Amino acid sequence: MRLNHLVCFAIVATFAMHTTTGFGQSTSSSNDEFRYYYLEDSDIEQPATIAQVATNTKPKGEPGMLQSPQQYDKGSDYKGRSGCGCGTAKGSGCGCGAAKGSGCGCGAAKGSGCGCGATDGCDSGCSSGCCQRMNIKFGLLYLTRDNPNDVPVIQRAGVPIFRANQFDFDYEPGFELEVNRRLDSCTNLNVRYFQVDGFEDVAAVPYLAPDVLATAPPGIILGGPGTAFLQYRSELHSFEINRERRISDQTTFSLGARYIEVDDTLRAAAPGFAAEINADNHLYGFQLGLNRSLRSRGQLELSGYSKMGLYTNFADQSATVPGLITGTSDGALTFVGEVGLVSDLRLNNRLSFVTDVRLLYLDGLALAADQLPLINGATGAVGRLDMSEVFYYGVFGGLQWAW
Repeated sequence: MRLNHLVCFAIVATFAMHTTTGFGQSTSSSNDEFRYYYLEDSDIEQPATIAQVATNTKPKGEPGMLQSPQQYDKGSDYKGRSGCGCGTAKGSGCGCGAAKGSGCGCGAAKGSGCGCGATDGCDSGCSSGCCQRMNIKFGLLYLTRDNPNDVPVIQRAGVPIFRANQFDFDYEPGFELEVNRRLDSCTNLNVRYFQVDGFEDVAAVPYLAPDVLATAPPGIILGGPGTAFLQYRSELHSFEINRERRISDQTTFSLGARYIEVDDTLRAAAPGFAAEINADNHLYGFQLGLNRSLRSRGQLELSGYSKMGLYTNFADQSATVPGLITGTSDGALTFVGEVGLVSDLRLNNRLSFVTDVRLLYLDGLALAADQLPLINGATGAVGRLDMSEVFYYGVFGGLQWAW
């Protein structure tokens, strides 16, 4: 088998002596010699005999080392321009240890393509299969959301003594999982899921005998005097699938489908009194996105992204108050926009530490507190759901593994 390789290699090299190559012009040589190109910065051509290649030796006094065909295919540890996975390569190898750039697995490779090198094009050599095909990112997400709207919750003689915007949400932990699969040198399939299910605040509100839960008139009497304990809780879940296409060296365009769920709950409890209002939102829609590389220095890369889309919101509301159980459902068109600033610190050729500062905006949600004034305190009748907007913002931090 090795002899066959050498014979084929000699035939190809002999043919190359009579043609023009990418490294220079060929010259004549004796039958037992053929053209061989050293992988040096100067691109100097050197002749070598079959015996020298077979023993991996070199002409006396010449720098560098020869490569057999097998070594050339693998890239090995040679200092060259075209090896795939070329350990300390200084050029176009994909997965090049000391490369200078940000492409597919290139430690420091110069260029942004998959397969790096000095090429800036989309299909810069990944067809050989040497580029990283997939990466997985997982980490913790810390988000908060803006406070509920200015809606009366408890009233005294028609004057609010507690409003929903007095609830104050802290940053709450969640998690995020993201998977990217390279389909070709310009196209990725992206799947992302995240959730935060602990937005919560509580309040204790002293009340008197005539105070009421602020439904539509006449309201629901709390009884009393005493202390009412109020709780507002909210959850956020998001799942999306995107097809990403690189349209320039720094810019990627994406088109995808997304599902978002927002669940809101308002509870009120007092001696002999309990009420609960739930508002659930189920958003289905499509989104467009742009991701742009902003700056790269050493092992650190900064990028920004934006996404926006229109969704159909299948919303429903249910309420349980003393003597009444009521509910309704409605549909609405919802706008969703998301922007973020991402930092990617490469720890080695496969592992990165990633942070993401983001803002998520949704307009067209049914929120629990907003539905309270729409419930008739005497009959439990409910009209159309009241739709509102909400902001989420915070930071993600996690690890990304690529192979």
